[in-house]
Amino acid sequence: MTLPASHLVHITRSLLRFWGVSLLNLLGLSIGFAAATIIALYVRDELSFDRFIPGADKILMLTSVYSPPDSPVVGNDKVPAGMASWLRTDVPAVDAVTRIHPVEWSVQSPRWRGMEHFYWADSNLFDVLPLKALSGDVKTALDKPYTVVLTRKMALRFFGRDDVVGQALFINGAFPVTVTAVLADFPVNTSLSRQIFVSGRSDYSMLTVLDKKPEWQWASCYTFVRLKPGAHLTPDTVHAVTARHWYNTFNLPAKFRLTPLSDVHFQPESDSQIAARGHHDTVVAMVAVAGLILVLAAGNFAGLMTAQIDERCSEMAIRKSLGARRQQLFVQVLVEAIVITLLAVLASLALTERVLPVINSLLGLQLSLWTSPGLVACCAVVAVLAGTSGGLYPAIVLSGVSTGQAREDRGAGRSAYLSRVGWIVVQFSLLITLLISSQVVYRQWQFATGKALNFDAARVLQIEVYAEGGQEESFRQHLLALKGVEAAAYSRFAPEVTDIRPAWFRPSSGKAVQFDRQSVDTNFFRMFGIRLLAGQNFSNVYFENQFPREIILSRSAARAFGYRRPADAVGQMLDYEGDRTPIHSKIIGVVEDMRIDTVREPLQPMVFDNQAFFFTRLNVKLTPDNQTATLAAIDAIRKRDYPIAPPINRHFYSDYLGTLYHDMIQQWWAFGLLSVVGVCLSVLGLTGLSIYLARTRLREIAIRNALGARVWDIFRLRLEPFVKPLIFANLAAGASAWLLMSWWLSSFDAHVGISPLTFVSAGVVTVVITVVTVILHSVLSSPARSSQPLRTN
Repeated sequence: MTLPASHLVHITRSLLRFWGVSLLNLLGLSIGFAAATIIALYVRDELSFDRFIPGADKILMLTSVYSPPDSPVVGNDKVPAGMASWLRTDVPAVDAVTRIHPVEWSVQSPRWRGMEHFYWADSNLFDVLPLKALSGDVKTALDKPYTVVLTRKMALRFFGRDDVVGQALFINGAFPVTVTAVLADFPVNTSLSRQIFVSGRSDYSMLTVLDKKPEWQWASCYTFVRLKPGAHLTPDTVHAVTARHWYNTFNLPAKFRLTPLSDVHFQPESDSQIAARGHHDTVVAMVAVAGLILVLAAGNFAGLMTAQIDERCSEMAIRKSLGARRQQLFVQVLVEAIVITLLAVLASLALTERVLPVINSLLGLQLSLWTSPGLVACCAVVAVLAGTSGGLYPAIVLSGVSTGQAREDRGAGRSAYLSRVGWIVVQFSLLITLLISSQVVYRQWQFATGKALNFDAARVLQIEVYAEGGQEESFRQHLLALKGVEAAAYSRFAPEVTDIRPAWFRPSSGKAVQFDRQSVDTNFFRMFGIRLLAGQNFSNVYFENQFPREIILSRSAARAFGYRRPADAVGQMLDYEGDRTPIHSKIIGVVEDMRIDTVREPLQPMVFDNQAFFFTRLNVKLTPDNQTATLAAIDAIRKRDYPIAPPINRHFYSDYLGTLYHDMIQQWWAFGLLSVVGVCLSVLGLTGLSIYLARTRLREIAIRNALGARVWDIFRLRLEPFVKPLIFANLAAGASAWLLMSWWLSSFDAHVGISPLTFVSAGVVTVVITVVTVILHSVLSSPARSSQPLRTN
């Protein structure tokens, strides 16, 4: 038999002989490799945001920053509509500028009718953003007015097929547009959240309206700039050009930012975000966790293999006595490790493919294993290296056995024991940290979507409306007559932060104060449980588009405006700047603060008016019982009261919060799933240590059994070595987790405390895992072998 064939025979026999340990090794490595691969796919997904667009790193997104003197900086992803033409004419470095303006109108085809989010787009949009087209000439698709470009997904929705060039859609039920191109579907990791692009040259386009009203200088458009080859453009140049064309001194952005489209995802959060932001800290944390998982998986692998040292010493000593060299034995054990590692890599890829659909569904992602063959190959190489490194120590120890050590008890040394116990401490420390982190993230998410709001988000239904005087009030009254409706109130987006109307007040001290403006009806404060601190509520609403005569301040606004007590503000006149003009309003009341932004941001001063002209939402508070029937009744009333209106567009406020806190939900699921992986790896690590300790104490256990020891005595003997490592791991992990979570929570303006019960529950979980693992190993260990050491000695 040739040498390689001989090695293969020995390796196969060894794996089959110790099939239980081999199976545990395969399972542990597979879980670890699969978790690390999924994390790698997630990290790649985050880092490749918008990179499906050719030249995304050279396309600049222009954003604005508003900063009144001595007040906080307010970022905005939008800029005034006129800036595109100013840059084209005044800046030679600019090759092309394009804009998109987001709206939500009804879109209708013979097959589908509904409210849709879409962009009004400049005709050169697809020249600057060269998206892949499935049909039609995308570069000229929006040159003519009354044209529209769809993605394949939208084409299938409206027509049931994707060959729809030349077909017609109707905007708002009255304006026909012709499909001129169909785009390939966008991946999830893109800032382009809307998949319908309507020509901005249409008469009724918001871009046309804005271009005809240059004095409307509010931030309204997402704007993208392409520079000429070798050219350079600075924010200072953009600001200088803007200042030259500005019509007055109101609302002039303090500065601008030019960000490559590929980097927009990781920019600081701002108003009117084009898409939800990502966080570099999360990506770095994920990479670190993936590395730790690989280290733990390799360490468990090494621990389980070294647990066989006692049984394999005789094998190695006999083979040496028959002429085998140390190098041959080293290669044999190392190849065994490599074989198991390769099998684990294959198993991990299969496991990843099965798990990814669940991960995508939970986290709202679109991860795919085989769309990144280079990444998969890299993960496989790293996995093989990790597994091979885990097999080095057992190979060195076993190949070093001498012929005289066949009957010696190997591995019972104190250093070997301490190294294994130290490894268990490290494993449990990581597991406890993950368990504590997942609990804290979950509690913070519950706080942000519950207690911080002071109302039940799952019971608040938001219906999109357009104020039409008495008809809207009649609709509200019809809903209040339903058994399943407790209250209803109109507002301008509130309690959403979808669109902010910033304004500024300059008190006598000269320090400007920025605040948010909200329009609400007389029922709003009562419905959302916002307490009136002083003064009175609005007595009515008015529909004229004029400046508010009466306003109500939040507690934070009253304090920011210099009033020591809420009552001091009532009856005062407030002069402030908003909508590009000075406004003069009477303060009639002060209410408790209401949080409409995320808990990351400080409570903003808010000023409420009763301008029904700006109402866009009817907030309906439902009873917790039989909401399905109530929703059906609401839909029927809407259809009856508005027979020619688009289909009802409604959503629960909890769904909006899911989008607002999407990153926090992702973090919670990530920590939770990693905790499950940590539990699996910890069980395997404990199993390896349990096997090792049981084999080093076989004689003692056999003697105790022979002398009549009870099952409980033997179990306590096997459990005793784990007590101190568990205590030490809880202390070490508790301190590190407290520091980590305190740092994480410090990024929130309002947050939960770190409860001692969180640490206790994590400790209890580790104790249960340890006890169950030792019990299972004790039960599965053959009782007949307990007397074997006495017979062989």
